[in-house]
Amino acid sequence: MGIYADELAAIRAAKSAVRNGGQNVRYKDRQVTMADYAALCEDEKTYMSLAAQEARIAAGGGRLGVTYVTPR
Repeated sequence: MGIYADELAAIRAAKSAVRNGGQNVRYKDRQVTMADYAALCEDEKTYMSLAAQEARIAAGGGRLGVTYVTPR
């Protein structure tokens, strides 16, 4: 897996933990609560795009571009 794909998996695991009753879950260096679920959804959208681009590049398609992502 690539860097973005790994991050996407971590985001999805955090979303699942919050959704399945864990009011507080640790994601990276922050504590995530049910109130932060929307932020996780936004992060997921961002990383889905980046992971797809990363997979295309790894498969030999597309061009390597610079993408700037500001973490929340």
